[in-house]
Amino acid sequence: RHQTIMFSAHSGTDAGTGPSSSAAAAHARETSGDVNGKGRQQIFTPLDERRELESLTIQDMLESNADLMGISAGMGGLDINASKKTVNASSISAAQLSLLESEINKLPAARTSAYRRALLECQSEVTDARKAAFLEFEDGKEALAARRLAKYWECRLDTFGPELCFLPMTLLGAMKDEAIPMALYRICQLMPFTDAAGRAIIYQCSRRRNLAEYTVQQELRAMFYLLEVITQDKNLRQRGLVIIVDGRYHWNQHSSEAQKRVTTYMYAFPLKVRGVHLLHPSPVLYHILWPVIRYVVGREVRLRQRLHRGSEEEILQE
Repeated sequence: RHQTIMFSAHSGTDAGTGPSSSAAAAHARETSGDVNGKGRQQIFTPLDERRELESLTIQDMLESNADLMGISAGMGGLDINASKKTVNASSISAAQLSLLESEINKLPAARTSAYRRALLECQSEVTDARKAAFLEFEDGKEALAARRLAKYWECRLDTFGPELCFLPMTLLGAMKDEAIPMALYRICQLMPFTDAAGRAIIYQCSRRRNLAEYTVQQELRAMFYLLEVITQDKNLRQRGLVIIVDGRYHWNQHSSEAQKRVTTYMYAFPLKVRGVHLLHPSPVLYHILWPVIRYVVGREVRLRQRLHRGSEEEILQE
């Protein structure tokens, strides 16, 4: 275990040198354009980042710094990194669950169709305990919990398809065809230990990608399953998750699409992403894909993202 140190948000102005990074930067300028321009890729620019940082409150900065650094003890012994929720899943009442269902009924039918199907086909996967986890995450706010729960089932159906989606989310259920490939390629791994703050760690290693043998869809299923494992553990769910990505290899449009879809998972699970650390970004990832990913993830996750560049020793120290 090691403590991650905080450093200033990267503005993208100290781009790497050399022909490959220069070419990537030029390509990024040609293809990005105005973030609001039609037909052009939307990106998060250095100017956007500057404006966002200027708009932060002291509380925003304290919370994002605590998450990134894994702070477990603050002033007066206050546990900064622990969940600040006032609602616990074990204390959710039947009345609150009923209100949650009422809020789900208010959502458009297209957004709740996967959830409705789950109620019919796999009631064991739509238990009160699972619903309570969503209410706990949203601090008892039924409307927010309803939207997140509906999104969860949308993502689950999109990732696994109708044949597997409504099976139990286990290695013998929905993952029955993916257990061996997931162990073999190990692109997404849940570390067998937590960090010093008790948070779960997922390590994503792009150099192991082999799209001819292990598809993006399979990679997404592995990630979804690992998030499910973390969510089912009450302590890990409340402490949150840290994602570490090795960005040195094989970043292309398929990688970008995979990262965008993983981002949607962050807004579907009742699980707090405490930090996303990108190690050794390749020129293509740094200049072209990173600004797109930063735009897609939204402010909450963006404040908890960090690029780490330099030697192995420098990154380990960070």
